[in-house]
Amino acid sequence: LLLALLWLSAADAKGPPLLIGGVEFSHEDDIDNMEKLSNLFGQVFYTHILSPENAAAASSWQSLESDVWQMARMALEVPALALPVAMCLYNFFWWEGPQNNEPNLRAGYEASELMYLAVKHAGCDGPKMEM
Repeated sequence: LLLALLWLSAADAKGPPLLIGGVEFSHEDDIDNMEKLSNLFGQVFYTHILSPENAAAASSWQSLESDVWQMARMALEVPALALPVAMCLYNFFWWEGPQNNEPNLRAGYEASELMYLAVKHAGCDGPKMEM
């Protein structure tokens, strides 16, 4: 499952939809995007983990492993992807691998940076924000 990454610059956010893996994502709705991206990653991840002999699942997971870093860069231009990508990094890449109990420092750092961008995208970064 190779992800076809097509996006517009943030300046042209009203243009055609954002497509990732053939699924349409929003330039504005980070919550809807999080559900879609989590479902995509979850299906491949759990198929790969529960059926390690499945070559197609292994190949799909390898593609997602490399594509997640492209999506992290894309989230800098499309902030509505910051929350979904941060959560995928946190949920599926927190550890170096299934046979390793070492945390993935790059994934943790990227997830926290993207989470901060997501907070800003939602308008929740103002110190005088009403509670």
